[in-house]
Formats: sequence, structure tokens, C-alpha cells
Amino acid sequence: MTRMSSPAAAARRSRGVRSGSSAVEFALVLVPLMMLLFGGIEFGRLLWTRNAMQQTAVATARCLGVHQSQCATGGVPNVTKAVTFAQTNALGLSVAIPAAGVAVTASGSCGGQTGFALVTLTLTFRTAVPKLLTSLGANPVLVTNACFPNQT
Repeated sequence: MTRMSSPAAAARRSRGVRSGSSAVEFALVLVPLMMLLFGGIEFGRLLWTRNAMQQTAVATARCLGVHQSQCATGGVPNVTKAVTFAQTNALGLSVAIPAAGVAVTASGSCGGQTGFALVTLTLTFRTAVPKLLTSLGANPVLVTNACFPNQT
């Protein structure tokens, strides 16, 4: 003869089975949540780096265009000093741009007009979590440009 179990007994038996479900659900939600969190942080870092590079490019082009002492020697634009100025300015914004990533032209054309100081900054962005965020793991190359009219 089979014995029918009461609903209370069935609930007691199934309660033990469900005890680990919270841990499993948390583990399933944790990975996407962490990817979203770190993705947001890394995207913010990418935007910060891009903005700092643009600020540096504008400041360096202006420094070169108005022949400031940090970018000129005896009132004449000095490309070497301008590169150092750009690197120092970027480092002040927590962005390390190598000398090879700074291209400076003391007198060039911008938008079809001549007589402009031109600055181009190039930096390979390195994510802090490349294994977790494969979309940023490709190390995007950031490029910013700025020009400023030469003051003669």
C-alpha cells in the first residue's frame, strides 16, 4: 500500500532542495553585473583619456602658436620644447603620452588655411581588465588633433 504524503511533508522535503538556489542565482547574476560595472568604469576611463588628450593638444597648439616660453626659444617655435610641454601637460592629467605619440608642426595648414600650429596626439588605450572586457581588449588607438593660428 502506498502512502500519500501530506503537503506539509512535501514542503519540508523541497525546502532542503531550494536552499542552494539563492547562491546559484547570485552566481548567475554576478558575472554580468561585474562586466557591467567594470565596463562602465573602463568606458569612463576611455572618455577621460580622450578628453585629457584633446585638452593637451589644444594647450600645446596654443603654446606653440603664441610662442610661449615653454614652446619657443627666443620667440621662435621649438618643436622639442613643444613635445615636452605636451607630455608634461598630459601627465598632469594622468595620461602618459610617449614622445612618439606627439606630432607637432610649427607652421602648417588647418582647414585649408595656412599659418597654423598643428598638434596631433596618438595613444593606444590599455584596459585594466582585458580578459573580462574583450570589447576593450583590442586596445583602441585614440587620436586627437588641434590647430591654433600662429601669432607673428
